[in-house]
Amino acid sequence: MLEGWAQVFMTGAELEASLIRDNLQSEGIDAEVLSQKDRSFTVELGDLSPVRVLVPAFRYQDARAVIEGHRDAAGAVRFACPACGEACDEGDLTCTACGQALT
Repeated sequence: MLEGWAQVFMTGAELEASLIRDNLQSEGIDAEVLSQKDRSFTVELGDLSPVRVLVPAFRYQDARAVIEGHRDAAGAVRFACPACGEACDEGDLTCTACGQALT
């Protein structure tokens, strides 16, 4: 926890963190990305340069529920169809755009 904010997700990819932040915000949950990546260093440092998604501590459980609702069978968080990129809603089993299975 950092000054009233709680880490709800951590990744090594800023794009993934930004997508999760955007989806949380679309659900009405304030969210921010905190990155420790050094842009001048061209080698990926993995866990040494985490990108965190933070939410207000009082919304932590709500944010976790949103994220868990978007985990696929392999445990990855997906807010879009892996085949066509179309946004999907929590609980969707198939993509409404292309028919791809989402689990």
